[in-house]
Amino acid sequence: MDLEESVALAKRDTAEMMAAVGEMLVTWNGLETQVRNLLVLIVSAPEEHLMRAAGDTNVKKARRRAELLTTTLKAVELGLKLRAFSVVCTPLQAEHIKHLADLFDRLREYRNFYVHGMRAPGASVATDGSVTTTALAVQTVVRKSLAIRSVRFGIDALHLFRDKMWETGRYVDPISHDLINPDLPDNQRSPMFPPLHQLAKPAIPPKLVPDTQVLLGEPIE
Repeated sequence: MDLEESVALAKRDTAEMMAAVGEMLVTWNGLETQVRNLLVLIVSAPEEHLMRAAGDTNVKKARRRAELLTTTLKAVELGLKLRAFSVVCTPLQAEHIKHLADLFDRLREYRNFYVHGMRAPGASVATDGSVTTTALAVQTVVRKSLAIRSVRFGIDALHLFRDKMWETGRYVDPISHDLINPDLPDNQRSPMFPPLHQLAKPAIPPKLVPDTQVLLGEPIE
């Protein structure tokens, strides 16, 4: 592979990585909306049950009131509220909701590092002409010390993150469905919305461990 071909390949890989970043952002926005809508269902569920018992089927009123509490919540607050409001749910619903909160928080850590820390991707060309394209995510930390944390990653890492967000979104849907239809018999549920006792919990990704360079102060544990 000559230099011209290597440069063309590097440009292609860089464009693909930037496209993957855009796909990651859109996918995250969709997942955050799903989680926010789930929280609306959780908050409004007790009022909805009382309304139905009184013969009032216009449950949208309860959900609109719940949205007053959830619309302005930031992503970090969504996980906290999911855990807090899970107490109004059945034990099995609460078990899945708490797992979702842990999963969502871990994905949020990845998303924040990639989105807020990512620098422009760059390509390196080996002597044989092969091209490797990666990006660097950098975070400056000021606590007991001044330090820089960084993670270098390629497009495969972005695709894995995207796939995990897709998997998480598919996990949210049956939980939401169960909150809306808590008394629906198992044999009337579609494969897309299995009963919660059959719903598998997605694995939580390992904690992101950046390389750390202390510039001033004590080492970071």
